[in-house]
Order: sequence, then C-alpha cells, then structure tokens
Amino acid sequence: MTATVARQVLERTRGHIVTSLFLDLDPGRFATAPARASQIRSLLDEAGRAAQTLSVDHAAAQALRRDLSRLEEELAPDDLPAAGQGLAVYRSGGDDPSLVIPLSAPVAPAVFVEPVAHVEPVVIDPVAGRWCAVLVSVDDAHILEGAAGRVIRRSRSEDYVRGRSQTGDTRTHSREQDIAGHLKQVASELRRRHQAGEFESLMLAGGVEALTGLESALPDELSKIYLGRLSVDPSAGSDSDVAAAVAQLAAKRRTEADAAALAELRDRIGGERVAVGVEAVQEALVERRVETLLMRRDYDDPDNRREAMVQAALSQDADVRVYDEPDELPPPRPVAALLRF
Repeated sequence: MTATVARQVLERTRGHIVTSLFLDLDPGRFATAPARASQIRSLLDEAGRAAQTLSVDHAAAQALRRDLSRLEEELAPDDLPAAGQGLAVYRSGGDDPSLVIPLSAPVAPAVFVEPVAHVEPVVIDPVAGRWCAVLVSVDDAHILEGAAGRVIRRSRSEDYVRGRSQTGDTRTHSREQDIAGHLKQVASELRRRHQAGEFESLMLAGGVEALTGLESALPDELSKIYLGRLSVDPSAGSDSDVAAAVAQLAAKRRTEADAAALAELRDRIGGERVAVGVEAVQEALVERRVETLLMRRDYDDPDNRREAMVQAALSQDADVRVYDEPDELPPPRPVAALLRF
C-alpha cells in the first residue's frame, strides 16, 4: 500500500514548493543524537542552498524560508519517531506540522526542494505508512496499529461471546452464532478505522477457526489491502514480535510481486503490451497505458526523469517496482513497463 501513501503525499503537498527530506536512522550509523543532528544540519544546509537557486516570487520565497525554519524546529534528534530505520519528511507551506513517514529500511540521506514532492523512497519501501495487525481468537481480538517497525497503538475488543452457561444443543448453536457475531464486529471496527485513514495494510494472526471466520467477514475494501497471515503466536506475541512479523510478511509480499512482474516482463519482451527503455516508457506514460513500471535501482538520470516517471506512474494507478541486480532488466536499458493495452 506504499503507492497509496505516496499518492496522499502528492495530494497534500500540491500547489506549493515542497521540501522533501530523507533521514537515515540506521542504528548502526546514526544511533546517537549527535550523529543524527549532524545529518539533519547537513541536509538543512543543502536545502537552504537549493532554495536560493529557485526562481520564485517574494511570497513563495518567504514561505520556503519559514518551511526550513519549521523543519529545523521539528527535527530535533531526540524527538524523532522511533519507528523504522529511515524517515521521509515533507513540508510545503502553511502552519500544519510536517508530514512525517517512517520507513522500514535505511534510506540514503537526501533533500529536494522542488515544485512537487519526491516520493520514490516511499513508493519502494515495503511497509511505509500505517499498518494494522489483528491477533484474533474466537473470544477476543487485539488490534495493533503501527508504522514501519513499531507498534503505535494496541487495543482490545470486548468479549462478544454469550451463552457460556447454557447447556446442550442450544449452547452449541448460541456459541457458534456469538463467535460469528464477534468476528463480524471486529471486521466492522477494522472497516471503521480504515475509512478513518488509520492504516493502509492489514494482516491477521490467530487460530484457524478465528482466522478463517474473520477473513470471511472482511468487506471488499479490507480484502483488497489484506496481505495475509502473520507468523506470530497470537497468545504470546509482544509488540516487537508483531512488528517484526509484519515487516517479514510485507517484504515477502513485495518480493513475490517484484518477481511476478519481472517474469511477466520477460515473457512479453518482443511482443505486445511492453515498453523497454526511457523513451518508450515515457511515451507510454504520456499515453497513460502503463500498468507496472520497472526500474533498476542503480538507474541515475541527471535530468530527473526517474522521479518524474514514478510520479506519472502513480497518477495512473500503476505499480512501481525497483530491482537491485543490473541484469534483471534488459541491458543497457534501466527502465521498462508492462502496458494495459
């Protein structure tokens, strides 16, 4: 669901000069406050220099200076979110707090001051944005919401099961009904939270009966964002256990989707509904025919066409896939696309 998060960033920052700042919070390199402070200072200095090169009117220049000042106030090393190993920060005028998105993996420190947000690091992160994990039994449910590698909130459902003191067939029938009612109410609560924008992806853990029942009770909008079952003991899973299982499942799903897209590309090479190379892909993006955009991670374009292609793909609800190995995409072309028609 990281593409959804990126689209939200683009929508929220539209119409202003945007400062897009990426912090590497890898504890192996930036565990201490002084190390993070040095990284932040370097990025803000770079942002200031980039801002001076922009041709904007007086009002926009003032707004940009206020943005950089607010970022300096907000990015105190000791106040940075604990979630994840990287951080994407977006600021684009106004008095609202900056948009802060924890990333599940380290990101190269970078800053961009441009008319639109720089979103590729968010798009390619397996679990950027908010997620929800439910540890469910036939009697109860723990709902955990998190971002990147950290649980932010944990709540517990009420016990919806009635009729435990009954006997005979009536007790059995009543319990079956109450289990179904309990799971239906859990699904309803999840739907409410999703519609309120509290999470973008959903995962479940629990016994077979409860899992099967809750999966069946999920409405279509939750089924579309359901990533699958977590490898965690629902009776003993700590917050850190759940967060680790979420990251593992999200990475697995991303790897599977990447492999499937690459296999389909190889099958289509030389045939129809495929574009290979920068020019061919740009043409397909203009025509809004792209279903999946595939890029090599080492693709470096001085004209910034890479980010432009990512944003064009997002605007037409296309997937974006990035690959590490140089021979995964047809050399020497660093970008390709699967086309809708």
